[in-house]
Formats: sequence, C-alpha cells, structure tokens
Amino acid sequence: MLMGSLMTHLNMVMMFFLQVMYTHGQGKQCA
Repeated sequence: MLMGSLMTHLNMVMMFFLQVMYTHGQGKQCA
C-alpha cells in the first residue's frame, strides 16, 4: 500500500515537473 502511494505521488510530481519544463522550453523558444 505504501509503495503504491509513493509511486502515485512520484508520478504526479514527475508530470508536474515535465509540464513546468515544457512551459519553460516554450517560453525560451518564443523569447
């Protein structure tokens, strides 16, 4: 149970990190 919760939390963090990096990348391209 704990491992599953940890994996779900890690997945959410990774998705958020990827979205932030993608947004920053788009901003750099526009600038």
